[in-house]
Amino acid sequence: MASHGKHTPGPSPFDIASRADFIIRSSDDINFHVYKLIMSISSPIFSDMFEVANPEPVRLGSPPELPFVCVAENSKTLDAILRFLYPNISYVLPQDVSLIRAVLEAARKYELSTVRSAAVEALAKCVGTKPLPVYAIACQYGIEDIARAAAMATTQFSPDVLWAESEYDDELERISARMLRRLVRYRQDCLNAASEGSQQWTGPDIVKGIWCGAHKNCRACSTTALTLPRPTGSRTYTNRYHDWWINYMSGLREKLKTEWWDEDRVRADLISAMVESECGYMKSLHFTICMRQVEDMVRSMSQDIRNRQANVSLALDSFT
Repeated sequence: MASHGKHTPGPSPFDIASRADFIIRSSDDINFHVYKLIMSISSPIFSDMFEVANPEPVRLGSPPELPFVCVAENSKTLDAILRFLYPNISYVLPQDVSLIRAVLEAARKYELSTVRSAAVEALAKCVGTKPLPVYAIACQYGIEDIARAAAMATTQFSPDVLWAESEYDDELERISARMLRRLVRYRQDCLNAASEGSQQWTGPDIVKGIWCGAHKNCRACSTTALTLPRPTGSRTYTNRYHDWWINYMSGLREKLKTEWWDEDRVRADLISAMVESECGYMKSLHFTICMRQVEDMVRSMSQDIRNRQANVSLALDSFT
């Protein structure tokens, strides 16, 4: 392996030849000056690579150059790996899923368990903001708990937002069609769980509010008695609900069959339905009373959806 011209030294502390006895050259032609002992202790793969390393050709009038080996990793990935391996360097991997994937691949390739653990920890921090590429990476590298957490986190994003992340096409290209199909199925099951669960929101566990019962001295009130099964046991539960509420809930159930839960949108729609109703008693209440009941109801619905979706199963390949 010949050397051609000068090579750019890596960032500190890997830029000083006098503090090294070996060079690892990245795919983008950056020289990282390292000690073979540190690298050999960290990885048996590196130890073997040093045995077949190439010396730099000696130039007339110049001191001998350090032996070197070229690797497939770019300088950004190689720099991250070395900072984990070198003593007395405090380093936290950035929340960059592309870099994390590259570091995970290098950790697998060079058998670097410490580096893998750090990369897994960094990947977990990206679940809430980049769930789709995190799911793909976790499936590729057999990190089951993060794969499940990322799948669950995708339910906070509508399809047009979730699938628009074209910057992560490289990560998605590495996931099998089967695992991607299972994610799509999982998301549909979560939609179904939300829609089916909404039927219980007019049942016995509903947050009591101004939409329940008949209001005295309000001629505009129209209510309907609903008899529903209790969540447990064989007994039923009967209560009267305002027709505007029943119509609102019926529309919400239909929306939840195809639309993802959006707490802000649901809150706004519920307030609109209340304002447009003909209930004089409700209109006479102080606004803060109505809003407090709306907040309690929306919060209860959100928690119920989270609980139901947490019980939706996700089929993953066996990770070993």
